[in-house]
Amino acid sequence: MRMSWKKFLVVDAASALFTIALWGGLGYVGGNSIETLRRDITRIEHISVAILTITIVTVMLFKYIKSRRNTSGRPLLQGPPKKIEFQ
Repeated sequence: MRMSWKKFLVVDAASALFTIALWGGLGYVGGNSIETLRRDITRIEHISVAILTITIVTVMLFKYIKSRRNTSGRPLLQGPPKKIEFQ
């Protein structure tokens, strides 16, 4: 890359100093509230599983009802057909 080794070392050291400070600070801030984070993540997991289950059951129910329709397009879940009177 045609960069001198001195310049590379200075830039790499500056990058390492910034990265170490950033991750160390995030660990310090996040480490104090790790139990709160675990509770929140567990609650979000439970809610997302419930929503996913409801969505899958709803889609399967709609597909089942749609497949049970007869050829006239009238769903089978409606009442009996109307009587046709001849004159």
